[in-house]
Amino acid sequence: MQNFLRQALIVLFCLVGLLVAPKVALATVSITPATGGTSISADSTGGSYTTLTGPTITEGANRDITTGTIIINAPSGFEFNTGILVTG
Repeated sequence: MQNFLRQALIVLFCLVGLLVAPKVALATVSITPATGGTSISADSTGGSYTTLTGPTITEGANRDITTGTIIINAPSGFEFNTGILVTG
């Protein structure tokens, strides 16, 4: 009887451990930085916008990236042109 109780407690602790274990995301993605902005002069601020290509986020497998929010952190002083359509 003691052996049965010990085995039952071990199983119970394992099940509780599975329920409270942290959930881990195992997605594989590759990120390609934006290009086309290396020749922007810091002395010509307030001029025209420079079109950049990218950045690009590619999934390793279908559905590695699902619905939700993707946050892009731009450098200090960076300004987005809200008057154009972003394609993707």
